[in-house]
Amino acid sequence: GGLATSPASMAVTSRARRTQRSFSAACRRHLPMRFASATSPLTTLVALCCLCWVLHASKLQSSSLFAAPATSTRERSKRKEAATAMAKAVGAQEQEFLNALSMGVGGGIDPLVLADQVAKLKAWSMSDRKKLINGDWQLHASDAGDLLVQFGSGLHGLPFMDVKEMYMSLRPKKKLICTVEILQLGPARNATTILKGTFRERTEDAILEYEGIVDEKGNRPALMNNNQGTRQMSVQTLYVGLRILIFRVAPTDSRKGGFVIFRREKELAKALKVACG
Repeated sequence: GGLATSPASMAVTSRARRTQRSFSAACRRHLPMRFASATSPLTTLVALCCLCWVLHASKLQSSSLFAAPATSTRERSKRKEAATAMAKAVGAQEQEFLNALSMGVGGGIDPLVLADQVAKLKAWSMSDRKKLINGDWQLHASDAGDLLVQFGSGLHGLPFMDVKEMYMSLRPKKKLICTVEILQLGPARNATTILKGTFRERTEDAILEYEGIVDEKGNRPALMNNNQGTRQMSVQTLYVGLRILIFRVAPTDSRKGGFVIFRREKELAKALKVACG
């Protein structure tokens, strides 16, 4: 009851079935593996972690924490380094000046030597000079006795009285001056006078006016010994820097004037405690 099949057609049918089985096996071997590798939970998690890290790294690179310093920051840093180097050089130069003119209080100052040494120092702008003059100063060197009478309390030169040390505090913005004068009374005893007054800067000079002698609390038990109760002088600032202040005190009808060189005192309270006991 079936159809007759020739040997040739049976051979073709057999080859077609073997080819189909071979193709199906290859598909079953490779296609499901590719699909599994793409949809495996572990592989997906790893891929997501890598993607998150790439995004996070790009944000860190663009953030200010890892970004290159801004131009303004670099410029400020360079300016600060340059200012520090300049201050160090100027400080060393001014120290050399102090070493060269170390005649001491009342030791006398040669105007030509002073002018030559000042010419070597840095020239500051007017705005810088107004800032630098503010502070506490110790008398480093000065002309002889007559100037110390004029600049201090006036007691210098009396029998057994000589100025041993002098400190000056200037506050130009408040127009205030306070001068502490330490007098040596004989070989073993010191006396201290404190003078307070005003310091008024003008175009060419400044007016230093003592209003009286005060005690440690600032009270005025006595006025200066002249008819008006105050004493004033004109001073010209020849130089002011990081460590040095130089005044030329103008002469008056009774005094010769002269030069005073102060050095900056960073620890005034400590220096006064040592000097005054």
